[in-house]
Amino acid sequence: MIALVTGARHRLGSVIASALPAARVIGLDGLRGHRMIHDAIFGAPAGVDTLVHTGSDAASTRALVLAAAHHPTIRRFVLCSAGAVYALSAREPNLLDEEAPLELAPWAPRWVREHVAADLEASTRLDCPTLQIVVLRLAEVFAEDTGSQLWELTHSRVFLRPLGFDPMINVLSVADYARAVTLAATSDAIGVFNIPGAETLPLTQLVRASGARDVPVPGPLLSRSAGRFHLSGILDGTKARRVLRYDPRPNG
Repeated sequence: MIALVTGARHRLGSVIASALPAARVIGLDGLRGHRMIHDAIFGAPAGVDTLVHTGSDAASTRALVLAAAHHPTIRRFVLCSAGAVYALSAREPNLLDEEAPLELAPWAPRWVREHVAADLEASTRLDCPTLQIVVLRLAEVFAEDTGSQLWELTHSRVFLRPLGFDPMINVLSVADYARAVTLAATSDAIGVFNIPGAETLPLTQLVRASGARDVPVPGPLLSRSAGRFHLSGILDGTKARRVLRYDPRPNG
């Protein structure tokens, strides 16, 4: 197995690169534009067969999927998407399976809309005849230097929470993140899979455990990003358990 991993200079990308049981892992960083992506993919060492993409840019995701689909030896593409792509609603179940509606509202936070756009670029091409595509909708990795908004907010001095709301939050460890991606990269499964973490707890408990001061604030005064803390949305990992043999492990 020879694998390409985008974002390998960042913590989660480097964790994936270290975890993959590959004969060789090549990191791809700083790719901008179709031509640069094409040259990087087709300039990869002979025999490369797997591409793991950790980015959330729709244009880059599209270019990577198309390049991989036309590459003579790449047969597997894994997109590390996010559980935040799902729309949360008081009318919908709190346990979200892979058929739950995506967050397509124009007022959603920009980073959520970016993840949704990248997710759709890959998930709408699952029937590609030359490429096995897997989309992992991962729970938020609750760890430092992972880009986790939740980690940054709960480790600040004050956490501004929507008044009257205390949703259940599910978080993923770095170890489970790496294990889920490795299972996806080394299997022959195709499709979309939710990847929940082992720990689910009320938001207020998570805030207290992280050391921040919990300050309830009327919802209209909060930013769009903080608005996602109104409702619970736990990923249903049944499909990943059955097909990928993924189960979250306590303490990673």
